[in-house]
This record gives sequence, C-alpha cells and structure tokens, in this order.
Amino acid sequence: MPHITYHTNDRPTVDEYLTFIAQTGLCNQYPRERFCQRIAKLLQNYDVGVIAKNESNEIVGICLGVTDFAYYLLVTDVAVHRDLTHQGIGREMMRRIHELAGGEDDIFVFLDTHPDSKDFYVKCGYEPLTMMCKEATTWTCFDMRNEPKP
Repeated sequence: MPHITYHTNDRPTVDEYLTFIAQTGLCNQYPRERFCQRIAKLLQNYDVGVIAKNESNEIVGICLGVTDFAYYLLVTDVAVHRDLTHQGIGREMMRRIHELAGGEDDIFVFLDTHPDSKDFYVKCGYEPLTMMCKEATTWTCFDMRNEPKP
C-alpha cells in the first residue's frame, strides 16, 4: 500500500481536480452545462475538505462537504483513484471530514450516492434515508472521460 497523507487546508485547482476525477467514478456525476465554471465554484465554496495525496504529492482521494458546523454536513464529493480503492482511503477521508465539521456527537451527515457506492457507505456505518429533493432544470449527464479536456 502506498504512503498516503491527508490534507485539510489544500484546495485543488480546477486542473488538478479534473485530472483526478477522470481517474475515478466521480467523473460522470456532473452535468455538462457550464461544467468548468461550476467546478471552479465548487472548489471555491466548499466548507470542509480532505485531500489524500500519495508520496509524489498527487491527489489520490478527495472528500468535500458543506456544513453549518452545528448540526449538518452534506458530503458533496467522495472519490478515490480507481487503482487505490479498497485500501481504507475513502473510509479515512469520511472519518476526517465528519470530525472537521464537528464530530459524530453533533453532526448529522448526509450525501447522495451512486448505486455502485452504497455498499461502501453501509460498511462505514451509514444507513439509507428517504429525502426530498428538487432537481436542477438543466442537467445533461455525460462522462468526461469521453470528452476533450476543457
């Protein structure tokens, strides 16, 4: 297993983020509309984040969230490089982001999961929950691995 360090004060650049998510399953969760502008907003505005890096200082995991630091944490992005899954990196990032937001005693964590990821969250102690939502009116799914890099 490679040596992994976890960083809570790093904010990846748009290019770093796009390069990373192309190596994960996260690359097809975003809509095509205003993709790069929206990624830039995401990276400017999340409240808490954990970035996992390898010994070459390359991003191998990302966990981002928005929180009120009192009651709730919405985890917006969780991904691990596809060559490094099943090594505890995702679980450790989830533990750390929960702690950053205020800890298990105070903070209710919620997130939207891809169906292929549900087993991971159950192993981490999360339970399915019925939630209400209102989807964006313009949301064209695409897989950025099949697109030219913006």
